[in-house]
Amino acid sequence: MIERDDALEVKWARLEDFATNLLLFHDNTSSLGEFRLSSRVYNQRHVDRWIHRGIEYCPSVLIILILNYCRFKLPPVVGSNFCHLKMLRLCSVDLGSHFADLLCSACPVMEDLKLGNCEFSGNSSQVITSPTLKKLELESCVNNTGYPLVITVPSLAYLCLCYGYYEAGISLFKMDSLVRAKIYVTEYETLSQQTERELLCSLYNVTSLELVGFGAEEMLIEKSDKFPIFHNMRTLDLHGCFLDEYELYDKLEALGSFLQSAPCLEKLILKYCMDEVGQDETISLRPTFGWETSGTETSLLRNIPPRSGTTSSGKIERMGSSHFNVVPAV
Repeated sequence: MIERDDALEVKWARLEDFATNLLLFHDNTSSLGEFRLSSRVYNQRHVDRWIHRGIEYCPSVLIILILNYCRFKLPPVVGSNFCHLKMLRLCSVDLGSHFADLLCSACPVMEDLKLGNCEFSGNSSQVITSPTLKKLELESCVNNTGYPLVITVPSLAYLCLCYGYYEAGISLFKMDSLVRAKIYVTEYETLSQQTERELLCSLYNVTSLELVGFGAEEMLIEKSDKFPIFHNMRTLDLHGCFLDEYELYDKLEALGSFLQSAPCLEKLILKYCMDEVGQDETISLRPTFGWETSGTETSLLRNIPPRSGTTSSGKIERMGSSHFNVVPAV
């Protein structure tokens, strides 16, 4: 084992020498175009040194992918090295308690941020704030700080919140520029119904909205007098929604109620929605994302009561097995 470790140390040293010689020819007056690091973390000291080495040259694109189950602690970095950073990708990284502050103060031109399987830790609130950020993706991230994750990004055009564990919830503010949004939840997550409804309320400006795992209770308009009108929404994509233990009529009532808040809706897509699933049955979400329909499911929207089957702009018409058009009222 000692001989193997020594051999690895020699290989790391050779690689570092090669990188050092390569970077000697780099023009220090210009920033590095892209720095990408993919590691299984056999030695955190080496990974720390490589991260410092890459960040030192002020890259425009920074990608750190840690291919290990345990989250890797991001080493302390100098904020001024992020002055040119436009795109940041982090996977399986423990962000600590200062990442949000660093993002806010040291990334003046950041436009694209993706965090996968990352953790917000510490005992203070986490606030993602950026005046320039246009695309934000949080996939399977964890926030155990005891405070809600607050996102305030006025220029954001695309938002993806995919699963994850947010003990104290998520709050969105100043989403005026948001065009597309994807929100994925599962029955095992800690987001309360109230938090899910508040997320929906924050997405009032989107033209395209994709929801996965939402139930009838969260989408029933009558339960909240503060539910907004989605004036710009043209496409609504529901995947695995309305699978909670409600009567079919109540689920259709919730769907129709939500559709009434989207007067300009043009396309409705349902994928694996409203299935009556038994205790010993499961729903298979295949890559094709098709919607296999039985006789009952085929006629679901055909039999929606008038109040639930129409919007202020017209009626719902079936298009194929999973797509629906909203036909203007005559």
